[in-house]
Amino acid sequence: MEEPAAAHHRPSGSGCKQPPESGGPTLASPTPNSPTYAAYDDCEVFPISLMKTRQWHGPMTVMVSTYLIVQWLGHIMLRHSGNIQESFIHLLSLSPLAVLQEMFVGLQDLQALGFVVGFLLFEGFLLIAVPGGNFDGPRTANGYVPVYRTNGLACHLLTLATWAVLAVTGALPAAFLAEHVQGVLTWCNQVGMVVCGLLYVKGKVCPTGPDSGPSGESPVFDFYWGLELHPRVLGVEVKQWTNCRFGLMLWSVACLSFTAYAYERTGLTVGLLPSLVSLILQLVYCTKFFAWEMGYCCSMDIQHDRAGFYLIWGCIGAVPAMYTSALNFICRQPPETLLTPTGCLVALTVGLASVLCNYAADRQKHHVRHSSATTQAGADTPPRVWGRPAKVLRATYVDRTGQTHTSLLLLCGFWGMARHFHYLFEILAALCWSIPAGSSGILPYLYVIFLTLLLLDRTLRDEQRCHRKYGMHWESYKEKVPWVIIPYVW
Repeated sequence: MEEPAAAHHRPSGSGCKQPPESGGPTLASPTPNSPTYAAYDDCEVFPISLMKTRQWHGPMTVMVSTYLIVQWLGHIMLRHSGNIQESFIHLLSLSPLAVLQEMFVGLQDLQALGFVVGFLLFEGFLLIAVPGGNFDGPRTANGYVPVYRTNGLACHLLTLATWAVLAVTGALPAAFLAEHVQGVLTWCNQVGMVVCGLLYVKGKVCPTGPDSGPSGESPVFDFYWGLELHPRVLGVEVKQWTNCRFGLMLWSVACLSFTAYAYERTGLTVGLLPSLVSLILQLVYCTKFFAWEMGYCCSMDIQHDRAGFYLIWGCIGAVPAMYTSALNFICRQPPETLLTPTGCLVALTVGLASVLCNYAADRQKHHVRHSSATTQAGADTPPRVWGRPAKVLRATYVDRTGQTHTSLLLLCGFWGMARHFHYLFEILAALCWSIPAGSSGILPYLYVIFLTLLLLDRTLRDEQRCHRKYGMHWESYKEKVPWVIIPYVW
């Protein structure tokens, strides 16, 4: 059960919490089969697709295929308004060289390059300059404590306000990202690869902290998975910069731009409603993320996944293409092909409820952990969930230094219904901001499909990791909370 998280871009695990007073590493004791490099003792639970093909061909296949998918998404959105059949018929009529020229024509869009690089630097500046406190992340196996900035919500609001000022003044057209989508996605793709390359070199030459080093698999795998757990540049945690402040911020801005494009096409009519509903749900979700960003900084993504192609390119290259695909598609369609106004309002209601429940689940974990800590420190009131005293299972484990620690596995509230019940809210929310597209194609549901597969993979990885970490305590927890995601189904 991974530590608390707030977002699906990379979502949390189940209800396991480490009380603050334990204060030590969250890693299981080493075994004879443990890798030789330290931070992997607990986090070498790789994506299912790479379990048996880690050396080079598995990572290479994933990297090449996902890289090309992002290129294709930019092409199909701008040239064919998301029509998959039309795109394939057109590409099949071309020579291989002509296909490559069409797929990479975005490289000629220097305005898009300026936007992507400028946005990356702007968010890095806000991360450093905007006032906010510091948050100590979970301690690693070797005692390193990453430090994150807690100014996410302020930076998010400043980013949206800056976009609004630029759009109103005409300095940056409101629909810029929609009109330059192929160039923007192409350059996100390339910038993501460059950042991964620079991190690979940094990991070789001047790694941050002791949780770094080659995997022993192959250089290809090391590029894919990363050499460092917590790279830090100019006092900034790179994962927070790329994952939260670039990927998630650009998600919000792109949604605003796509909606502005829809407004330019339809005007303030009922035909704009599908785009507005999708926009509202995604903005609420992203705002919720930044209100709970420190939870994400304790998630599997940050604690256990290294800073390589899988994570870093995923947030720089894939998030702007994949996570925004629903609204990117909706804004280009004739209004009569989209969901009816009644359907849109239902989607808005269910979607808002899903985001609220997802947030409430994370709040439950935080409340129990914080209240348990204060109770043990002498407070009189034990933690309560849904009006009743919280039920927890105290699971002990031994870290690699030989120290014993305790984690709290929640048996109540959302976490008593299923071990990963909040993933259901994640998927439902994503479906609600995609369904305004109606039955006009499969492409707007690409993100829902991707998210479902991602969360299933993440669930299996988390289950495996927790079994290895907690042993018999985990088996006892599974007996008390037998359902994985959907109560009475699985």
